[in-house]
Amino acid sequence: MPLLVVFIAVIAAAAIAVAVYPRSSGRVTPLDDTPPMLGLPEPDPVLPPVVLPENPRGGDVDALRLPVAFRGYRCDVTDEVLDALALRIEALEAENAQLRSGASRAASSK
Repeated sequence: MPLLVVFIAVIAAAAIAVAVYPRSSGRVTPLDDTPPMLGLPEPDPVLPPVVLPENPRGGDVDALRLPVAFRGYRCDVTDEVLDALALRIEALEAENAQLRSGASRAASSK
């Protein structure tokens, strides 16, 4: 018997919700005259742009902060990739400096 009362109460609540919920005619009126967006939405203009210098260094990648979005990349994967990129850039910079110093020593000894 108590289960029947609960069932009737749920049915009554659902009927009231359906009766009160506003029904649309199927046509949505836009707030302004902008065309509807298809595909991905435009970037949020409030967020600052992500800018790297012309010749980024490992520290520039470390200092890079990407905006957080509802749908986006996983933070742990993004951090792992950026850390690997920063290490690779620093290794290439060290190798480049070593090669340049070796080349300048060879040029000065001639």
